Amino acid sequence: MLLARMGSKATRPIPEGNISSANNEIDLQYLLEDANCIRSVPVDAKHFNDDDYELLKKWSLHLCSPESARTSTELDPTFNTLIDEPMDARTLVNELVQNHTLKVYVIDSLKRYHSLMDIIHTLATFDELQDTEFPQQHRKTIESFHAIINKITKSVLLTTTIDSMSYESQRYFGNFIKKNDLPVPFAYYMWNKKNNILEYKINFNLLAEIMCLTNDHYILQVGSESAIGMGKTSLLHYIFPDKRVEALNTDGKSTRRHGCIDVIFSSQATNQKNESYIIFDTHGTINGLNEHIIRSIQANCALQILYVTAKDLESNFLNSMMNYSRQIQEKPTIIVIFDSDYDDTGNQKEKITGGFQSKYHDWKCVKWITAPCAQIWYQMDYDKKNNDMKRSQRLLRSFKAITESMDKEMQQSAICTSIFSIQCVYLTVQNLENFNPSINHYFEIQNRLKELFDNLNDNTDNLQIATPVSYLNSAIKQCERELSDNWDAPQMEIQAKRDNLIHARSQITTINKYTAFFINLLTRCLYIELLITEKYLEKWRSQFEAKLHDQIAQVKSEASKFNSKIKRLEGHLSGKENLSKEYATKLQQDLVAAKTEFRKQSIFINEIDKKLMNIDLTIGLFCDEIMALYELSPHLFDGKNCIQDIAKNLANLMLKGLAIHILRGRPLHCYSKLVEESIKFIPITQKPPLVLTVIGEQSSAKSSLMNTTFGCNFRVSAGRCTIGMYMSVVQWRLETIVILDTEGLLSLEEADSIFDNQMVTMAMLSSHLVLINHKGEF
Repeated sequence: MLLARMGSKATRPIPEGNISSANNEIDLQYLLEDANCIRSVPVDAKHFNDDDYELLKKWSLHLCSPESARTSTELDPTFNTLIDEPMDARTLVNELVQNHTLKVYVIDSLKRYHSLMDIIHTLATFDELQDTEFPQQHRKTIESFHAIINKITKSVLLTTTIDSMSYESQRYFGNFIKKNDLPVPFAYYMWNKKNNILEYKINFNLLAEIMCLTNDHYILQVGSESAIGMGKTSLLHYIFPDKRVEALNTDGKSTRRHGCIDVIFSSQATNQKNESYIIFDTHGTINGLNEHIIRSIQANCALQILYVTAKDLESNFLNSMMNYSRQIQEKPTIIVIFDSDYDDTGNQKEKITGGFQSKYHDWKCVKWITAPCAQIWYQMDYDKKNNDMKRSQRLLRSFKAITESMDKEMQQSAICTSIFSIQCVYLTVQNLENFNPSINHYFEIQNRLKELFDNLNDNTDNLQIATPVSYLNSAIKQCERELSDNWDAPQMEIQAKRDNLIHARSQITTINKYTAFFINLLTRCLYIELLITEKYLEKWRSQFEAKLHDQIAQVKSEASKFNSKIKRLEGHLSGKENLSKEYATKLQQDLVAAKTEFRKQSIFINEIDKKLMNIDLTIGLFCDEIMALYELSPHLFDGKNCIQDIAKNLANLMLKGLAIHILRGRPLHCYSKLVEESIKFIPITQKPPLVLTVIGEQSSAKSSLMNTTFGCNFRVSAGRCTIGMYMSVVQWRLETIVILDTEGLLSLEEADSIFDNQMVTMAMLSSHLVLINHKGEF
């Protein structure tokens, strides 16, 4: 028999089937409304003891900025501002006194991938300061802050910073939390200064951008009341070995986290193996504050992990969690039983699990496992190190076996692909007494993307179909380059080809459906829809990239071997040692053969590179096409404020990390009226801008260096992902800094010195400062 829901609204058991709404299309505009993207519930003071309640209040009073900062609709300028003042305790105190928040330093720490540890370490030196160092009017505030400083955790810094931002900034901020491998606060406590009450907040903003469209398995973990304080979160790095202990929210007193939910993401390495997951980690247990959101997550997750103790043989926790619906009972489930005698490997384990298995023998999709409670890890004895190691290895083996045994069921289960699906269910559950939702939600923009790209693959001429102006421009310039560089080539044939290409370009008199879609995306759609498009294209490319990347890596390895051989042979032949005529002839023959093989490998590299470029359909590529079309036929953009809207939105995207492509195409070219128009919308100071460029060998982490140092969002991956040169802008004091990220030098795809010379010349002539990044070799 299925039990009714736990909440006060439930009056009857819900249906057994999986009921789908007639319309499962996601209304993004509705979900992003202020009233829906954050839900706040007043918390009774009796929910906490007096000390914890007062501490939660003081955190907010000291670390949250005034209401005016949160009501802004603009992106917080802190994201594009450089902080160069050395951080120390005095600096942080001055910031708190002046602005009542550490937002500036929290964002700066995350931009530099310090994961907030620099702030935590600096706060620990607060005791070294003397009250007399500060003005009299601030000493009371500083003294009050001093009383709570040792209780500030990374989670506190995040939630108070979140509450000091506009909703738009919160959505962008989620990206930085995830990049630092920190748990993203999803449900947390925050003091409402206006109403003078403590609230429980469920904040969808932080996940809106990073989980707008995903391919990950969602995992829910929650424990019973008797499992509180047993170490649920601490077990995650045994279940998912890619997670670091430092990346889990276990700092501070656990009672202040009761009912909170963090979202934990798998590592980049795990994502590349297609084993990615997203964990909704519930602290404490399910209660009246979090029941609806937990039920909404549970309906959409691919795996649920429930934690119990022996006491729960007599409690209703498992029934209430599993008997919510037939769909939930059939969901892959791991039930972890905390065992205070875990280190005793006798028959006690079978006795504990046997009791639960006997009582719940009808649950066919459940796996049972025991784990040590937290107190065992804190026991001090002479053999602690060995005992901890033995226990850890046993846990890793046990959880690996149980997760592998459930992998097939997880892969077969329906995958929820967006946080907005959970939000839809949550808002519905709040308004209905009994509701068993479908996870088959979709975005209207996904249908349009399928119409555009489902017929394209690695064998179709994607660039010619989707970006014809850029494709023809590049082909025409390539012909002109061949005519000027290679006098031995058949001139008439190349000239005829060039004329045909120019004629084909002149026939483009309308905006094709791909360019029209991206113009509409830039000017009329929500930023979330642009991110959905970006993630959709990323998934589309992933179908073909792995094979091509493996091929080009193998060919490059062979080419490098022949290149090294050529240098070695040339060294022998040009050396001062006397070589016999026969040996010199043999070396010369080997050199010719090595050069022949190197040329063959170079041809293979160029062929594969062309295939990679053919599938490299990105937001940036279509922005390039819009620029090219505007240069070719500006009259096509004569609509009301059309080009101004495009230019303004390109500038806004740059502030969110999508750099403007200023040097593009093959051969490279720079001029663009649309780029000129976009630059007009970039906020600058009265002073002339400072230009900084980074150059270096391919795959020397130039883009990563810029992202870490300046908080940019240049594309990063192994291989040549920066094509040409990209521009981003940040503010520093009263200066505007233009940052140029360049394509890698010494690449086998551009195996000549002309390209490298052009790139270096461009960097040198246009910059005040050039950073040269290398791999440690000269």
